[in-house]
Amino acid sequence: MRNMNPARALAWQRHIVAVREELGLPHDGTGTCSINVAAIDSIDTNSGHDLTDFAMDSRFDLIVAVWPHHSDTPQKHVIALRSLTGCELIDSEFIEAGRKQPLSLYLPERDQHLVVDGRGNLAVQAGCPVADLPRARRRAAARLRKAEARLSTMPDWAAFDAYAVPPSRRAPSIYATFV
Repeated sequence: MRNMNPARALAWQRHIVAVREELGLPHDGTGTCSINVAAIDSIDTNSGHDLTDFAMDSRFDLIVAVWPHHSDTPQKHVIALRSLTGCELIDSEFIEAGRKQPLSLYLPERDQHLVVDGRGNLAVQAGCPVADLPRARRRAAARLRKAEARLSTMPDWAAFDAYAVPPSRRAPSIYATFV
């Protein structure tokens, strides 16, 4: 793993915890949850393959925040979404369908959205659940920022695992994966 500025590492960890909270996942995990959250510094073909391999090997759908160098916020989010026939890396956007509802992920390329179901899995649903998509994106981003701001220190239940991409691939590290 590369040397990382501690403040940057904490920002990544705060974002990961905020994503879990705002998706409605319980702090102590579930026996059936198949969702994990990670952060990386950039994405290319090699790291995309590594992310999908990691998702398949770990048996988790993987929501990934992509943080460009010298940025305070993620550039975008992608999801390594598993299926019966493999795993795809898909661009995704957080949206807020309602103030009292957990955030969901919109997949613009597919016109689908993902919600966390009662078993802690991502359920694919058709279409976009909101009429004003730009507003839903802004509200989701504001909720994530507020959740991150509440985390001055990491909660006791938050644990992170550094996963290093094989050096032969020369892809960026997946820094913090919530376990």
